[in-house]
Amino acid sequence: MGRRKRPIPASNQYMFGRIMCDESICRDFLELVLGIEVTSIDYVNAKQVLEPTLTRRGAELDLFVRAREGVFDIEMECQRRGSLGKRFRFYQGAMDTRELRKGTDFDQLPASAIVFVCGFDPFGLGAPVYRIEPGCEGASPADLDSGQVWVALNCPAWDRLPDGRLRNLLLYFAEGRVEPDDPLVRRIEGAVAEANDDEGWVESVYAVSRVFEDQEREARIQARAARREGEQEGLRRGIEQGIEQGQERLSALVAALLKDGRADDAAAVADPARRIELFEEYGL
Repeated sequence: MGRRKRPIPASNQYMFGRIMCDESICRDFLELVLGIEVTSIDYVNAKQVLEPTLTRRGAELDLFVRAREGVFDIEMECQRRGSLGKRFRFYQGAMDTRELRKGTDFDQLPASAIVFVCGFDPFGLGAPVYRIEPGCEGASPADLDSGQVWVALNCPAWDRLPDGRLRNLLLYFAEGRVEPDDPLVRRIEGAVAEANDDEGWVESVYAVSRVFEDQEREARIQARAARREGEQEGLRRGIEQGIEQGQERLSALVAALLKDGRADDAAAVADPARRIELFEEYGL
């Protein structure tokens, strides 16, 4: 028998998607993070989430759900990637385009929220929770009535929250520690254990992850090679440019000397020391 694979944690992108396909977990998660009441949930892309495939990354939303209260996109971010603010913007555009059909008035656009669960500090300010809403000088987000909220959870900063359910949730995603008196975290841990008992699913997650690791490794190798090639190409171009500029400078000196009737000095430019003197004399 082969050695049993290391359990997949809740912070894994595929595991996170799977456990959030439990409606009660997803609903309680959204209520806790957003501070709203959420009715029954309709999963827009549950099949895509539950089946780890090579098409899971890219422009696809990780977990896209609808409720009477609005539409929600939930993203798990284990590794730091740049431009999180622009990714928020991109996903918001994808959600709005999907929800506002052609010919529909803008007042029909539902409220929306995007939640990033991050294994790092996404904005470097030390806050455990970043809540972002459109604002305007002299007006509150509520006055603008855009209906959109962006939330980024900085899980490693769990200890900066007061004791409570949100602190327990961030602690679990950051370190896998379960507070025994927290029902949501205990249900998540149970769902994680159940998923890890599904050997076929676990094998598919590891297989897809290995492909992505190979792709990312190859991309890093290619990037380093391109940088080296770029440096060498830059050096070559610099040498060529220097030679070209030197030739132009020498041609200008010889032309000036001949114009001044100094043919002997023009012939003397082959001597480096004399050439420097003439360059200085003519200000070239």
